[in-house]
Amino acid sequence: MSGIRKGLDELKQPSLGLEHEREKEYLHNFTVRSFTWENRPEELSALNQIDSLVDEFMKEYLRPAEIIIARFNSDIPMGDMEADRLFLNLQSAIVAIEDEVTRRYLKAQFSYYNWDDRYWEEYRKPVSGTTNDREARARMETKEDRYFYFVQYAAWRQISDKVNALKATQKYIQNQLYRRANYGR
Repeated sequence: MSGIRKGLDELKQPSLGLEHEREKEYLHNFTVRSFTWENRPEELSALNQIDSLVDEFMKEYLRPAEIIIARFNSDIPMGDMEADRLFLNLQSAIVAIEDEVTRRYLKAQFSYYNWDDRYWEEYRKPVSGTTNDREARARMETKEDRYFYFVQYAAWRQISDKVNALKATQKYIQNQLYRRANYGR
């Protein structure tokens, strides 16, 4: 057994002394402070643009539907005719909302295809270097296209999630109206 350890006797077990504690503190500080949006204004701008697109959509399309839903949630009694009319208005609003969501999805999809086409166009340009060099150059050259696509996709994704929640509420209201009509109040 001593033959296996031949030449390794002078090696010592690592110790966790003061140097390790300083290194640990440095790593902790690095991870806490390694990223701030102040150093990444383009990325922050893209995220702010997503928020702006979603807020605009909320104001223009979802607010009218939310007003109708709020009326259903109020304590003020309503007759069957008023409830039916409000429900039809809600359905009409959701149809308009879904049309806009589809339009935004198509815009996001089209921006993806534009980015992808441009990426491969840049990738195929003759340059010296490795495959990784070509990929890096193509990514750098298509950064704006990639951001545009991401903004369109992320906004559509958030809007789509909100519309799905709205449709679930619509279904709940529809079930309540059905129960009221068929089983009384």
